[in-house]
Amino acid sequence: MGASFNISNYSQRAKAFIKDSALAKTLGLYSPSVGHVSLSGWHTAIPKVHETLYADWISSTAVIYRRAVFSDVIFDEYFESYSYLEDLDLAYTVRRSGRLVIVSDAYYSHFPSTAGRIPTKLFGRYEVRNRLYFVRKHHLSLTRCYICLFIRAAMSCSKGLIHRDCGLLHRAQGNINEIIWQFFVQSKRHMKG
Repeated sequence: MGASFNISNYSQRAKAFIKDSALAKTLGLYSPSVGHVSLSGWHTAIPKVHETLYADWISSTAVIYRRAVFSDVIFDEYFESYSYLEDLDLAYTVRRSGRLVIVSDAYYSHFPSTAGRIPTKLFGRYEVRNRLYFVRKHHLSLTRCYICLFIRAAMSCSKGLIHRDCGLLHRAQGNINEIIWQFFVQSKRHMKG
């Protein structure tokens, strides 16, 4: 149903020890498999691959879908204000109907633009808001997602303090503000229902 090209200029980020921990794997918080979506709603990165492989999601950076896909599936309008995770949502939705593949011999280069970026504190809020929406929509584990969101906020905060990076501190502040807001809004909705 969908095929992603293979990124030729992938820049390897430093791995967080928590992602590789036995605890993360046991709780279903994160997976070491390329292109996997865990029960927490966290998806693994798709680096340059050396063989064609099937995945739970594919990036919309360089992707081809069968035309028939769009007779049943569209981009979710929820992501129109800031589209963080829109490609994850689309691909994961398409995957219900068929396979997604990363084609190792089809290369592309990605050069991210700095234009159109939002302030880091606001990104921190969208990061939480959009992840929780994705988890609820696809009936994944909210508990696991909240654990990961707290870990994400703690990692940004600690790195921000160690490296004196205000951007990371603002991101963590946005994360925490949105976690609190989402938790209390959802609690009220459940109490009313």
